[in-house]
Amino acid sequence: MHHFDVPSLRLANLSDGDFRELVARLCEAERERQGGHRNEVHWGGSQTTPDGGLDVVVEAIGPFIPMGALQRRHVGIQVKKEDLRGAKIGSEMRPNGRVRTLLSDLAANAGSYLIVSASANCAKGTMIAKRESAMRQAIADDPNADRLHVGYMDQNAVARWVSAHPSVAAWLRERLDLPTLRGWKSYGRWSSTPHGHDDELICGDGLVVRFPDGTEVRHMPDALNAMCTLVKDGRKALRIAGLSGVGKSRIAQALFEDWPVESPLSRSFALYADFGDDPEPSPKEMLRQLIESGKPHVLIVDNCPPEAHTALAEELSRKSGSVRLITIEYDVQLDRPTETDVVRIDTEGSEILRSLLRRRHPSLSDVDALRLADLAQGNARLGLALAAAMPMTGSLSSFEDTQLFNRLFWQRGKIDPLLEESAGVLSLVYSFDVEGVEKPDELAILARLINVPRNSLFRQVAVLQKRGLAQARGRWRAILPHALANRLAKESLASIPRMDLLDAFASSKRLRRSFARRLSYLHDADEAIRIVEDWTKDGGPLAGAAASLDLLDIVGHLVPHHTLGIVDALISAGSPRSWDSFRADPVTRVLMRIARDEAFFAPVCDRLVAIIRAFPEAKKNAENALGALFQLHLSGTKAKTLVRQAVAKAHLTHPDETVRKIGVEMVRSALITEHFSSHGFLHDDALPEPYGWWPKNDEAIAWYASWYDLAVGSALNGHPSIRVMLRAVLASRAGGIWRRVPSLRPAVVAGVKRLHEAKEFHEGRAALIAFISLSRRRREAFPQEDVEALTELITAMEPSDLPGKVRHELARAAKHDLDYDHDDHARARAEKESRLVDVGRELGVDIDTLKKVAPELLSSPGTIYHIGHGIAQGAHDWKAVWEILCEEYSGLGDAAKQPGILATFLHEIDPKDPIVADRLRQDARTLAGVRKIFGMLLPNGEMSQAQLEEVLRLAGDPSCEPFYLSRLLWERDRSLPDDFKASLLRVLSARPDGLTCAMNALNHLAMDDDGIAWSDSLADAATGAVISLVETGETNTNREYEVARVARRCLEGDDGTRAQAILAAVANRSNRRRLYWPDFRQVLGVIAELHSAEFLDWMTTEPQFEAFLDLHDGYEHSPMCQIPPEKLVAWCGDDPERWEKVSATLPPFAFNQSNMEEVPQMTETARVFFSSAPVSETVIRAFIERVSPMSWSGSRATVMERRLEALLQLRIDCDEQVRAIIDHASVAISADIEAERAREALRDRERDQRFEH
Repeated sequence: MHHFDVPSLRLANLSDGDFRELVARLCEAERERQGGHRNEVHWGGSQTTPDGGLDVVVEAIGPFIPMGALQRRHVGIQVKKEDLRGAKIGSEMRPNGRVRTLLSDLAANAGSYLIVSASANCAKGTMIAKRESAMRQAIADDPNADRLHVGYMDQNAVARWVSAHPSVAAWLRERLDLPTLRGWKSYGRWSSTPHGHDDELICGDGLVVRFPDGTEVRHMPDALNAMCTLVKDGRKALRIAGLSGVGKSRIAQALFEDWPVESPLSRSFALYADFGDDPEPSPKEMLRQLIESGKPHVLIVDNCPPEAHTALAEELSRKSGSVRLITIEYDVQLDRPTETDVVRIDTEGSEILRSLLRRRHPSLSDVDALRLADLAQGNARLGLALAAAMPMTGSLSSFEDTQLFNRLFWQRGKIDPLLEESAGVLSLVYSFDVEGVEKPDELAILARLINVPRNSLFRQVAVLQKRGLAQARGRWRAILPHALANRLAKESLASIPRMDLLDAFASSKRLRRSFARRLSYLHDADEAIRIVEDWTKDGGPLAGAAASLDLLDIVGHLVPHHTLGIVDALISAGSPRSWDSFRADPVTRVLMRIARDEAFFAPVCDRLVAIIRAFPEAKKNAENALGALFQLHLSGTKAKTLVRQAVAKAHLTHPDETVRKIGVEMVRSALITEHFSSHGFLHDDALPEPYGWWPKNDEAIAWYASWYDLAVGSALNGHPSIRVMLRAVLASRAGGIWRRVPSLRPAVVAGVKRLHEAKEFHEGRAALIAFISLSRRRREAFPQEDVEALTELITAMEPSDLPGKVRHELARAAKHDLDYDHDDHARARAEKESRLVDVGRELGVDIDTLKKVAPELLSSPGTIYHIGHGIAQGAHDWKAVWEILCEEYSGLGDAAKQPGILATFLHEIDPKDPIVADRLRQDARTLAGVRKIFGMLLPNGEMSQAQLEEVLRLAGDPSCEPFYLSRLLWERDRSLPDDFKASLLRVLSARPDGLTCAMNALNHLAMDDDGIAWSDSLADAATGAVISLVETGETNTNREYEVARVARRCLEGDDGTRAQAILAAVANRSNRRRLYWPDFRQVLGVIAELHSAEFLDWMTTEPQFEAFLDLHDGYEHSPMCQIPPEKLVAWCGDDPERWEKVSATLPPFAFNQSNMEEVPQMTETARVFFSSAPVSETVIRAFIERVSPMSWSGSRATVMERRLEALLQLRIDCDEQVRAIIDHASVAISADIEAERAREALRDRERDQRFEH
């Protein structure tokens, strides 16, 4: 990692104390990397003291791995600025002619003694060896001399050691004033605490930390421990979010401190940067380098904008290794839950800020500190700014709040009106460009609003920055914290004519959006609401169906009545396919914001339901939003139980069945007891209670009690179309309520009883059995009397008649899971199969019951086919039972889901009376529904010639499902001849619905590699299927892999004919412009490997394929790299012109399939090809052309850097002429890499420095 390299000669410039601290920090870092603790390293004192005491001592207690400088658990280090040699080494180790006692002690403990010099520059290995020899000679007469490890480290060794620890390198570069790591810091004071002030974390009341699972923690030590666990155990980025000034940076710093964290993060892993400092390299480039190092690091990025965070989180998710990422910012709206754990810090009260103000400003009285803390609304940044602006003497009791705020803008003993007015107009927007890059000029637009020159406003921005009231990121500025900006913006709105504001912001879409973001915070400002209302008028950006969804998302909550009208217009103007999830997202978000107000809860639900009904592509978005609104926690709405239930009841009783089903989903969400989702609501609009109503204790109990009663009542007396659905909801939720709400356990039991008494509640009993089973396997402990009551209920609900037994087993099977009290999964499966066979046996005896339950039995989901065995075992009249099964199955049509029951019925009869079984099969062929699945009804094992001929006839029958017949191709117990398989393949492949089934079956057959080559007939037929799929079929990554596997088996032992036929099919599809080359690269790769000559002949005559190779020049894309090197060389050897042709199409750079990245190596094929080429200059020039990729992911500069490193490896074994070509090219490529890296850094910086996107 070149950014962390330190010039070794500069180490001599360190002071004695700094060099000693450097060595100690390196030892701490080494121990933390080994799993130890930095407290195992002790250092201090002066190295020039006459007693010659050890400067650094390492006593490893925790995990230890001998590596680097620390070769033993006990290490003593002498740190020296000068270069100790021969006699000086002896004097150092043997003052007064005797071995130092501390060295004897180290030897007795089999320790290690190191001398580390800042000035020694031992360019030759012999120089180090001589010094270490002198060290061994000095200790030679000690009885334990052989047990002591000695070592000498010069400045070069120390510099290499530093480069392995980026955090230490950052600290050292700061000490040496080296510029490369601009803005990057090791662990230290990351918050804005001034030097000389107490920086200890204040852990009093006043902060609440909200975790991704909805947990709220108010005790700071517990919160910090939980955050450390997220970082250590997780693989996602950690995002610390919260309004500016709540102490996020200080909290991030505390994660690495011994107090109050029990197990802090390792300080030596920490590397910190603030985006406002314009760090170089960029955080994204730094993250890449840390990941590539393969060593543990924690990257902390402060003031990290959402888009930059997303880019970092995506980079981390691709290959995190042992690197962890923490970002800090106040905006979380673009975070991706799949890649990020978001922890939000919010203030509750002013106590922490009061303590901080008293600490920073001891002259403030306790009363005045509390006054400022309250005025700043607990915001530390604003509170400190206010405190700094206050008069040095006297009480603040005589000041009005407005007067206190005005002190922020005092200059020379009085208020500066221009500074205050400038701050106000700048606060109208979330952020602004000060360099005039954005067109029209944003600062000029803002300056005109207060009638001042642009340059004057620019100077006021600089003053605000100095006072800590404005933040800078590159060319962007923002007035912060929001508590101040919002207050100033309100005052500006009242002092600037509304029409001037509307006209000014109409000229710039970006600035108008930024203005809208500020307005979104001002929900209690009448002027803000009037501006948004003006935007909703004809011709405005929020007018009717033409409204900007982006703006609507931002400010729609300020004018809820108008927003509902806009949404109505959007719905009315849309066609069913005109809405997709991207269009629905901003609409559902703004509706959820509006629903925060209880009065708008019902109207919002009406719109969400309308979206669900009208727009299939947007249905999921609206369903998620609606579901969140009805859950107990994280709903985002302040609507309480009665209001939400009124909406649910209206939907449950609605005349339209679709609406009634939506009502059921509302009830389902209301009964969730864990894993609440925070879908849809945001934190950046300054509205109170962003999480919505948060009932606790009795209120939460009352919530579940009333919703449970509503669900039970509706399941008993509601509309018949939803009763079954509600019973299923209650079955799935009863266990959760019983577990989470102990006081409602009697009510849960009573409700289940009521449902069971009205109609056997089999799904409820099955769910309770599963709940009890899972609880016991989890070793969960509940009061004995509660468990007994639940167990008694389950026993009382046990079905007493055969229909009940059947339905109960269907309910248990529908869960697609096994329920058992022990830990033996195989035993549980056997128990289930035994129960199903027993029930089936009773059904076989009781034909009337069988006929009664057959429709339910044959249309039920789940694995229940063993019932068929039991039915056949119990039946006295197989023919009668078979007729019932066939007629019922056929009558169900598409609802039939259990062909396995019919199959197992026949398979049970086959060994007992094969003639009867065959007759039953033939009888069933006349029923269309059964004929469709006839392939599944065939007997197991080997088949007669007559049966095989019948299968071929059925395969050509359009009414016969090809999937069930295709299974014959790979079922091993059948031992079918290859000629039959080939015939079946041809018939199935010729059917429009059979090609996919045939290919799936061939894939199964190809996977069953028994070492026996396919016969010519089977291989020819399979090749035909491959050709058909290539020419006509749709493909994807998985399908391509399967086709390639089949093609491999077809081409083994082929004389080239089949390979040529497949290549011709590829060319044919290409000529019809229906080919996407990457879809078939694996198939082409197989041909290239097994039939290289045929592939190369074809490639040189297929210009479109050559174009594909030029565009996709990476190893992972190219079939060329599958050609064995010796075959490629042999083919080129037949025609000298082929060398140049192949050189231009052969990707030379290796690719790691495990992490999908290029590695700095040449492929084996490229190396052999290069060394074998008669004119290697032509080859090397072609390779050089491919150093700059045509397509890539991540950093193009990094890809080029790796390719150049690989290219330089060829210098070793080439002649002078080729070496000169490589050397000349490497200079130009290196310059291109630096230029590309600069472009990437500029692009990243431009993106990352924005406050908004």
